[in-house]
Amino acid sequence: MWLLCAPILAQDAQAPDVKAQDAKAQAMYEKQDYLGALPLYEDLHTRVPSSTLFAERLAMCLLGKAGTQDDADAAATRKRAKELLLQAKAGGDNSNLMQILLEKMNAAEGSTQPAVHPPGYEWLQKAEVNLAPAIWRERWRTTRRLWR
Repeated sequence: MWLLCAPILAQDAQAPDVKAQDAKAQAMYEKQDYLGALPLYEDLHTRVPSSTLFAERLAMCLLGKAGTQDDADAAATRKRAKELLLQAKAGGDNSNLMQILLEKMNAAEGSTQPAVHPPGYEWLQKAEVNLAPAIWRERWRTTRRLWR
């Protein structure tokens, strides 16, 4: 009986450690300290490879690292980041960040894959184009009133 329960107990013993490490990594990630969060997300992704969140955040950290590397190393790092994003997508991740990163990476590679936008995207683009001039006119009027 004990041998059957041992893996379950070991898994529960790791859960608080994973949660603590996740909290620390998330704090760094939210501060945009991608290089600091990178080793934490590397470890979290290794320990919980099924987590699409860890894969996506590791990819984002790797893209931050690529900005500090020479061209050859940066290309390899971006390739790994893209693989992680595709893995997260296959796992069910459909976040805006993941979609935008893949779209930008495909565009940078010269990919001809069409971008898949969420529902309502076209409407939002049209509204932005139509409302932007009115918003800027109102800001101009307000600024002029302040300077009088």
